[in-house]
Amino acid sequence: MLAKAVVAAIVWLSAVTLVYAQATEPPPINQNTDHFLPVSLISDREFVLSMAVLGFGLCALLMELILLCRIHVTADEIMRTLTVTLIVVVSLTLVSSGFGEKQITPVLGLFGTIIGYLLGSAKQSLTSQSGPPQQSPRREQESGK
Repeated sequence: MLAKAVVAAIVWLSAVTLVYAQATEPPPINQNTDHFLPVSLISDREFVLSMAVLGFGLCALLMELILLCRIHVTADEIMRTLTVTLIVVVSLTLVSSGFGEKQITPVLGLFGTIIGYLLGSAKQSLTSQSGPPQQSPRREQESGK
């Protein structure tokens, strides 16, 4: 009985060792596989930082939305404010996720263009609502001469 238990233990340990060895060895180089192995694109630290920035950005966006709705501003002003915050959060997320300078530069240029357009259109709409610019009294006197 003891001999059978020893043989069973040796066979079991051999099988476990063989399975463990096969699981830890990399696949042969020349072997063609039809499936892809998962590859981590960012490190755990970068992932945690990106998630923290996104969480903070989401909280900031929600607080902005609540505050802007309470003071009853126009939809255009809400869109401008939330878009600027969203672009800043996405830019910070890209930086914290470990992208290089060459990868981020075109995206930041596009974000800058969008923000410039939004803020420029806001300034233009404010000047068009206030009417034509008023001449100063000095200019009126000079033009009257």
